[in-house]
Amino acid sequence: MNRLVIMIMGLVTLGVLGTAAQPASAQMYHVYRNCRVSPCVIGVANRWYAVPNNRRYQEGWRKATRGYRDSRAAWRIACRLHRSSRYNSPDIRSGRVNCASLGVGGGGGGGNRWVRPCGGRAYAGLIRRLYVPQDRRRYSACREWGRWRGSSYAGYRNLPSGHYWVYRAPYWYIYRYRR
Repeated sequence: MNRLVIMIMGLVTLGVLGTAAQPASAQMYHVYRNCRVSPCVIGVANRWYAVPNNRRYQEGWRKATRGYRDSRAAWRIACRLHRSSRYNSPDIRSGRVNCASLGVGGGGGGGNRWVRPCGGRAYAGLIRRLYVPQDRRRYSACREWGRWRGSSYAGYRNLPSGHYWVYRAPYWYIYRYRR
C-alpha cells in the first residue's frame, strides 16, 4: 500500500497524472473583449474566464490576445487598447488600474519623458489619467491648471494631492514634475 501511494505521488509530480489545481507556473492571463456593446469592453482575466459553453463565453466574451504569465503584462496591452476609441476598460477608466504605473503613458505622455500637452509648459512623470469628457465644455480642448491639492474629482477617489493637472480632452493628466 505504501508503494502505491509513493508511485501515484511520483506520477503527479512528473505530470503524468493531472491534479485539479493547476500549478502557479501554468497560470496565464489574457485580455478579453466583448464586442456585443459599443465600444467593445475589455478586461484581463485568467485563461479559464471565457471558454466555450460557459456563461461568459455565451455573453460574448472572447480572448483578444495571446496569454501572458503575469497580469501586469496583460494590463499593459489592455492599456494600449483602451487608448484607442474602439475599446473601453471600466477598470482603467475608473482608476482601479493605473496605466502610468505599468509603464504605459497616456496620450499626454508618460514616464519621465518631458511633454508639452498644450504647447505651453513641459511636464513629466505621469501619475494618473482621468477620463472626464464633460469637462471639455468648461475647460475647452486643452488647459494647464497647475497644482491642485484635492483628493477626489469627477467620481475618482484617492487622487495624488499637490501635483500638476493638465486637461487635454477628454482626459485630465496628473504629472509629478513641471518646468
